[in-house]
Amino acid sequence: MSVTVQKVPHLPQEAEAPRVAPRWYRDALWQLFVAGCGYVVYSLSVGAVQWLGATRTREAAALHNAQRLIDLERALQIFREHQLQALIIHNDALMQIFNGIYMWAHLPLIIAIAIWLYVRHRPHFRLTRNALLISGAIALFVFQVFPVAPPRLVPGLNFVDTAAKVSGVYDTVEPKVFFNPYAAVPSMHVGWVLLMGLTIWQYAGWRRIAWLGLALPALMVFAVVVTGNHYFLDVITGIAAALVGLVLAYLAERHIYHRRPDGEPARN
Repeated sequence: MSVTVQKVPHLPQEAEAPRVAPRWYRDALWQLFVAGCGYVVYSLSVGAVQWLGATRTREAAALHNAQRLIDLERALQIFREHQLQALIIHNDALMQIFNGIYMWAHLPLIIAIAIWLYVRHRPHFRLTRNALLISGAIALFVFQVFPVAPPRLVPGLNFVDTAAKVSGVYDTVEPKVFFNPYAAVPSMHVGWVLLMGLTIWQYAGWRRIAWLGLALPALMVFAVVVTGNHYFLDVITGIAAALVGLVLAYLAERHIYHRRPDGEPARN
């Protein structure tokens, strides 16, 4: 009995699939894009004041609002910023320490912690990122509608601009190409360092480092006041903006972002 063998037609080899960038690489680029957009929006909002020729009008409004804030602090009996600065103004070592905290514990710290969080605790990165962006948007709105001159720029208060004594370093750490000098309220130096401190406290495995997360916001509160950059009410409003941003970011995690059926997180 003969068996007939059918020839199977030759199938062309499948075309090689195009190379696709790794998921982490695409996501990292996306995070840089989001951060870049936030910086561009801030820069444009600050630059628009100069482009529209409203600098002098804004300066007058900022000085007027600063006096209103000072009057409120005096009514609350908390206008003690000048006495606090007097504690360090004649001590070069302390002045340099708090100048350093003011400069390096802001944008450089945020960048360092963002990288650490993204690499080591990526599932929690989006929450912190969104808290920063939301609180930053709140602050940006307040900066535009309620400009306030910092103590060092108010005539008659006799505050010393301690950061100016190391201006070369300061300009490198926080470039002044697009810089809003009348953004005292709220103090996002304090607000954002608070968010970074909470992040360190929650995710740092080593308890001694975790405790540093709680110490950083307290040190920044002192630093922004003794350097002549903020009032106590700025600190309070900065903390409020940061916490509102954190709450809204948490609500977004619960009610806006969703997970795919395979367990992969939704696009950031």
